[in-house]
Amino acid sequence: MPVMMTVTDAVPSWRPIRRRWMDAQLWRGLSLLRLLALAWIVLQYAVISGDYAHPERGWVVLALMALWTGVMVLVQREPRGRTLPWLVVDLVVGVAAIVAAASADTAAVVAERSLPVLWATVPVLAFAVVRGIGVGLLAAVPVIAACAGVRGALSGTVVSNAVLVVVSVVVLGWVTSLARDAEVQRAESAALRARDDERRRLGRVVHDGVLQVLTQVAHRGPELGPEGQRLAAEAAEQEAALRALLAADAQPLGSAGAEDLGAAVSRLASTTVTVSPPAEPVMLEAARCHDVVAAVRAALDNVSRHAPGAHAWVLVEDEEERVRVTVRDDGPGFDPARLDAARAEGRLGVRDSIEGRIADLGGTATVTSRPGAGVVVELVVPRAG
Repeated sequence: MPVMMTVTDAVPSWRPIRRRWMDAQLWRGLSLLRLLALAWIVLQYAVISGDYAHPERGWVVLALMALWTGVMVLVQREPRGRTLPWLVVDLVVGVAAIVAAASADTAAVVAERSLPVLWATVPVLAFAVVRGIGVGLLAAVPVIAACAGVRGALSGTVVSNAVLVVVSVVVLGWVTSLARDAEVQRAESAALRARDDERRRLGRVVHDGVLQVLTQVAHRGPELGPEGQRLAAEAAEQEAALRALLAADAQPLGSAGAEDLGAAVSRLASTTVTVSPPAEPVMLEAARCHDVVAAVRAALDNVSRHAPGAHAWVLVEDEEERVRVTVRDDGPGFDPARLDAARAEGRLGVRDSIEGRIADLGGTATVTSRPGAGVVVELVVPRAG
């Protein structure tokens, strides 16, 4: 029976931790910006409050802004404080602060000094971080409208504020998207490195243990008579199959790249398995290639298990939009009704290891046989999922 080795994908457990850490840094930055904006507004108002007709109203507005700032800094430390309801309420409070500041003086004075605009921009930036640039720009509309409303016209100051808000949303949304994409790529690269390291580790274990034992059995078996000769032949066959499998597993993984299916299947060749790939490479997306090879290996495993001593032939064909792999053996075959009965009884070897794996790729797996005629397994897989 061919030796099969499965390596569990070693996805780093710190991936979600790093993602949460990155998001936390973004929100800390927004909280810091909110605090700095409030501090700047308070400093400005302390200098010019004497010019207002009702400076006490401005101080009340600033006090409420400070209170809300404290609430949002605390709430947005946790992910539940960054959900859509909180963002909407935060935006409404920002717009209300712009409108309320107009009560500190006449429209003419307020038109020159609408202080809460910078502070009200922070909720807009929060929308850009959570929902992207498009939603962030939509969230900017009420802030810009409120600014224009209290000033009584679309003045140059309003236009400048609008441009500042739009540019801030676009830049922060774009940087956030780049940072998250970079983190995903970092995590995927780390996962691939971990899987390669695990494969190499298992390869060393197998090489230093199992292969050494198989080699000794192959060399010493003939000394034990006919039964020893049979064991030696089987050990030699399994040693060749295992070495081919180790060679295949030693190839670097790369879900984003492509691999030659013909070359990958050829590594399954042994004294009882003949592989016939095309002259030209049959390039297939790496993950799909791995699954097809696994299905072929499962088919060859069935040959060894159910037809000991039978020879198998594997034919790989490139059909442009799809690839076809045919596994044929010269074993005794079986009654097709047996396969249906096995499925009905819950014996899932063929269904899961071959048919299910190929179905997941959007392809088809056909198993045909009759007594005395061997078994033919035909795998057809589209190049695109």
